[in-house]
Amino acid sequence: MAPTDPPPDSLPDSLADSLPDSLPTLGLRVLEGSRRLPGAGSASRFGSTAVLVGGVLLGVGGVGFTLLMLLFTLFGDPPDRAFAIAMTLGLGVVSVGGAAVVGGIGWWWRRRVQAAAPTRQAIGVYDHGVLLVEGDARTELAWAEVDGFLCPPAKSPIYGVQISVPYSFFVVLGKGRRFEARGMAGLEALGHHIEAATAPHRLATARARVQAGQPAVFGSITVTPGGLRGFGIGSIAWSDLQGLGVGRMNRLVAKERGVPVGQKGPFFIETPDVRALFTLVAELRSEA
Repeated sequence: MAPTDPPPDSLPDSLADSLPDSLPTLGLRVLEGSRRLPGAGSASRFGSTAVLVGGVLLGVGGVGFTLLMLLFTLFGDPPDRAFAIAMTLGLGVVSVGGAAVVGGIGWWWRRRVQAAAPTRQAIGVYDHGVLLVEGDARTELAWAEVDGFLCPPAKSPIYGVQISVPYSFFVVLGKGRRFEARGMAGLEALGHHIEAATAPHRLATARARVQAGQPAVFGSITVTPGGLRGFGIGSIAWSDLQGLGVGRMNRLVAKERGVPVGQKGPFFIETPDVRALFTLVAELRSEA
């Protein structure tokens, strides 16, 4: 399949260098996406802004409180007017000085955050794998090397519950990296392609583990030869499991025979490889 041309706004400045048209181990490029990342992390941006705003509020509050105390001192009846005025002015100097220090730290930190050089994040989907690029770090993953894929819920294949959640991100895990894609042109097409390509490999790996008598782990959900774990109630035997699907609040729900209310599991979007999970559970239930 020939590579497609993505919208110009989604491309990094040097797309030809970041996402080659073909790779010897991965084949031809099929899809691609990219976005510009700020140089500083979200925690630093939020923290610097919070400190700066805190300094300003501290200064405004200190000045206001000092003025109120000064009015009370001048027009009230303190035991020692001169001492009260001195204390009030001292309090004002301390509060304004503290606010200046806090605000100055926030302003300096904010300048450092704004001066941080932005980076590019790009992802290329190829015939036989995916290329992850973040700044100068590049990771090639064949489909069988992807250790997990997380994405927003779409539909539960067992209960058929339709979930109305925008496809706003997906996460690729592999070779010790966690690559989170957001805000890219064609994000949903990228995610669906990766999920369809990785699901058979993830399913085969999980199926082989269970057949060998070992557990297959999908985040906090564990599939064992005897049943399912991860819902806060111990194990549910395959003969007692009536189904696994998406319930309220986008949580996975397992229904156990004889239990009137389904047990809530983890959030759907926190569970990797849900397509492989649902398929494996359906297979093991049919064999029980």
